[in-house]
Formats: sequence, structure tokens, C-alpha cells
Amino acid sequence: QQNKAKLSRSDIRNGLTNIVIGSAAVLVFFATCASLLRYHVIGFQPIMLVHVLLSCFIVLLFVLRNIIALNIRALLICSIFFIAGLGGLVSFGLAGAGTLILFGACVFASLLVSIRLAVIFALSGAAALSIGLMLSLNGSLSFNIPLDKYLLSPEAWLNNLLTYSYLVTISLLLIKRFSLYLNSFLLSQAQIIKSQTKQIDVSE
Repeated sequence: QQNKAKLSRSDIRNGLTNIVIGSAAVLVFFATCASLLRYHVIGFQPIMLVHVLLSCFIVLLFVLRNIIALNIRALLICSIFFIAGLGGLVSFGLAGAGTLILFGACVFASLLVSIRLAVIFALSGAAALSIGLMLSLNGSLSFNIPLDKYLLSPEAWLNNLLTYSYLVTISLLLIKRFSLYLNSFLLSQAQIIKSQTKQIDVSE
């Protein structure tokens, strides 16, 4: 009975992963519709097809969430967010939600997979923003849709890069520190329970 009542770290990760997948499955319906509605304003863009494919993949992942192994499930949902964020940044620059989704992918990866994967995502996102900044400095930054002059300026890309870098760095540090505190707390609680169980057994 004690083993059944005990909540393992894997159980926590499984619950968090399913929450992200479930909420994403609901979100993609509205997000995909919103993406396709832009057709009347900016015409067909390749990223729209990517959004449809990723949305179908998320729904499939939700349906098979109890079949796919936890590690694979967590890696897939985090990777989907990362691809969506990178695609948005490449297609719409700072006018889209690419940077925000990349940040979300880093946070999800740190909670569901590992800090190492989150760092890889964070560095890749910073590299993409840095490339945009370099292209802007060279005057060769352009997109398939018309953007405001400021959104193409080096100042905008530099500001976005600095903000992204700070938020990702401080978030991962806080999550890492909180994880250490939580593990320490759980370990101390387990030791207390073990000690109390011993005392009860001795008294009996």
C-alpha cells in the first residue's frame, strides 16, 4: 500500500507531460485556424503547411499518450514546440510568436526532459536570433511578407536577443535550483518516513 501511495518523479513527469500535450491538442485547433486565416492577408506561406502537420502530430500524440513511452512523448512535444518556434521566427521574424514559442520550448524541455536539452534549445534559439541580427546589420534581412521598418532593424533584433537570452537563462537557473531543492526535500522526507517506520516496527 505504501508503494502505491508513493508518488515517484516519473509519475510527476508523466502528469506534467500529459498536461502539456493535452493543452497543446486544444490550442492547435484555434492556432491552426488562425494561421490559415492569414491566407487572405499574406497569401499562402510554407509555414502554414508546417503548422497543419505539427497540429496533426500533436493530436496523434494526444491520442497515443498512454501508449508512447514517457521519455519519447516528452521529447516529441518539446521538439514540436521548438520546430514551431523556429519556423515562426524564420517565416515572420519578430512579427510572429516565434521567439515566445522558443522560450516555451526551453522551459518545457527543462521540466519534462532535461536541462541539457533545454540548453541546446536555448542556444539554438539564440543562434537563430543572432543570424537575424547579422543579416539585419548587413541590410540583407528580408521576409516573404511586408514588415514594418523597425522589425527589420538591428536595434529590434538586438533587443529581442538580449531579452530572450536573459529570460531563458534566469528561467533555467531557477528551474534547476528549484529541482535541487525539491529533490533534497523529498530525500529528507523519505529518510524521516524510513526512520519513523523503523521506530514503529521496533515498538511493535
